[in-house]
Amino acid sequence: MTKKRKNPYSYLNLLMDVLRERSFEKGVRVHDLKLQAMRERPVPKRGSWGKNGDGSEMTRRDYDRRLESFRARLPELLFPGADTEFTVEDESGKSSSIEELIDSRTNGLLTFRSNIETSFTRNNTVRAHIYPERAKKGKAGLEKAIIILPNLRAEERAFATLGRLLNRFGYTALEMVHPYHGERHDPKDTEMVPGERLFSADMLDTLYSFSQGISDILGGLLYLIKSGFKRIGVIGASIGSTFTIMSTAYALEYREFLFKKNPELVKDLPESIFRAAIINLSGGFLRDFIMDPDNIEAEYVRTGLVEDLKITGMDVEKLWPVVDPMKFVNKINIPILAVKARQDPVLLYRYSSRQREFFAKNEVGGKNFREIYMPFPAGHYSATYLLPKMTIGVSNLLFILKHV
Repeated sequence: MTKKRKNPYSYLNLLMDVLRERSFEKGVRVHDLKLQAMRERPVPKRGSWGKNGDGSEMTRRDYDRRLESFRARLPELLFPGADTEFTVEDESGKSSSIEELIDSRTNGLLTFRSNIETSFTRNNTVRAHIYPERAKKGKAGLEKAIIILPNLRAEERAFATLGRLLNRFGYTALEMVHPYHGERHDPKDTEMVPGERLFSADMLDTLYSFSQGISDILGGLLYLIKSGFKRIGVIGASIGSTFTIMSTAYALEYREFLFKKNPELVKDLPESIFRAAIINLSGGFLRDFIMDPDNIEAEYVRTGLVEDLKITGMDVEKLWPVVDPMKFVNKINIPILAVKARQDPVLLYRYSSRQREFFAKNEVGGKNFREIYMPFPAGHYSATYLLPKMTIGVSNLLFILKHV
């Protein structure tokens, strides 16, 4: 008889680790390290400024020139055109439409060409999983939608449970697949594990991967708009929360961009397009996240940046202008809910207090900014696993029901 494998995701196992360590902080950290070990993890690699067109290694001066050109093309570089073509398939791979998915109560897959292309062809096809709402049929169901932005290196459909929960309350959910994740990862790319190129010690790769991630989310938003959805919200987890802040910040300018191309497309939408945002397990400033030696997740990035490229925390914020979410929060004027874990060993508690102060100073979300902590001990990875369930899923749902 095969011995049943112990499930380290079990909440009981987390509590046992807490009891063994006689400390919530240490116990949760030990448990999160176990969860980390389950996944294929990046290892520290040599830091790089990127590669030139001829394949040679870039210097800091080369990167600065590329960055100057990059900045000159913002924000239009991130904006998918109003004529972007979308393809929808049902679970059997048959061509479909959002109305047909709603009528048949069948999940689907949305694909389209990314507005920002990389050297990996497979990565340039954007993927997003559609969970159609279950309460209404046909065009009556094209009213409310939520974009779900998963955590770093999440598997495809990791948030299907949350999607189904939203469906029961009349929301269609669109779960995006980040660049280099899932089927977007080229199996021939043996240099990095799935998802690693989105955030790595390769400066140019990360700059364009993050830009592609933002652009792809706006592409998913465009699909919902063209499908007729008027009430749209967004939920992010971990790095998905970073993308949540970025996409909501750029949505205002994207609306103006679309209005110039096709006024009818956005005339009935609110100025910010999104009605509310939820940032689960979000942190503070980029420099804090990367440079803090206590952060167990950023070690593989920090090693290459600090030891090889001699980059400081302040350098990071200048060199990665689209990676630091705190540069964009003052553009956000919609209701925001921040859900956090006190024992999070990745986005440490001290980051949260700095984020809270910064949000208050800049009046982010106005009177509709809320911050709550999970009422049970949980780390970054255990909380991500529990996100669609229990208290954290309910808090997300109640906030969405109120504002979207």
